[in-house]
Amino acid sequence: MANSLNRKEINSLRSENERLSTANRESGENELSAAEIENKIEEADRKPSDFQYQKNLGTALYQYATIKHDSDLLEKSVRLLERASNLNREDRLTLVNLGNAYFDLAYSEKQNEDYAKARDAYRQALEIQPDDADVRTDYGLTFYLQDPPDIERAIVQFKRSLSIDPNQEKATQFIIQAFVKLNKPEDAREYLERLKAAKPTEESTKELAKLVEAAEQKPPNK
Repeated sequence: MANSLNRKEINSLRSENERLSTANRESGENELSAAEIENKIEEADRKPSDFQYQKNLGTALYQYATIKHDSDLLEKSVRLLERASNLNREDRLTLVNLGNAYFDLAYSEKQNEDYAKARDAYRQALEIQPDDADVRTDYGLTFYLQDPPDIERAIVQFKRSLSIDPNQEKATQFIIQAFVKLNKPEDAREYLERLKAAKPTEESTKELAKLVEAAEQKPPNK
């Protein structure tokens, strides 16, 4: 679910920090020390009204946290992104990254409250750019993955995403699962056929086909 972090993005976070030691640079290690990170967070705290600094560091820290699977770093990135968002409510990228950070926290910690916060950030981002199919899909997933799930509302958002981009793979995969959960295999089959046309050999497509076929064998409303 989380975005991957490439070498360039890691170096971007490093450039926000003090110059790395020559040995570290020559070794090519993609690691940041706890001291490096804390120094930059402390610097952000010293200039809380600097929107660009909060945004850049919060975004880079979020991306680094996702590749390290570090929920503590995710929480720290959320604090900076929240601050950036409060400084500039119209910056869509900040809202999307804030939503992503909350989403990842919710997914790892199974916290409905964080899904709600992610949903709010995505909603604000969609008010600025309603035709973003990727954000629309993640917005729908906050309904699908919460406990208990709100499948109907998730489907509404997945359909809207697919109306924007019929090839949005994640929305297609989850709308199939959503219809299976509602015991509506005929609707699931419609979207499965679209996925099979686009990704016939993908393992995920084969697994979804098995899921739909099993649903089709069940009696109605059972």
